[in-house]
Amino acid sequence: QAIGVCAIAKGEYLAQQIADLVPKTSKNWQLWTEFHLGGFAKLSPELLAFVKDFYQTHQICLDPIYTSKTVRALFEKISTNAFNGQKIVLIHTGGVQGWRGFEQRGLVNINSLFGDILL
Repeated sequence: QAIGVCAIAKGEYLAQQIADLVPKTSKNWQLWTEFHLGGFAKLSPELLAFVKDFYQTHQICLDPIYTSKTVRALFEKISTNAFNGQKIVLIHTGGVQGWRGFEQRGLVNINSLFGDILL
């Protein structure tokens, strides 16, 4: 089953657009719209704390727009046993260079999140 995580607020309309693109009989997909955390390119203290903890635990840098919200959504669903032991593949779509723009606007300090890694 393919699952997408919507990074924008009020993105429920995207489910119909996806349904229009897949075969009418396909029920093998979902779109989670409740994990946008305020909307596109919004950084909450909760999301920043998750990104920092995830990096410290796994040494994987998540981008600030898409993958951080996707991984957080996945972890939340796993914590509720939503997958019942099924194997999961998550695709990290990149985008970590987006942190530079947030830093240039004074919204984050990359070194405090990730140490001395180069983005």
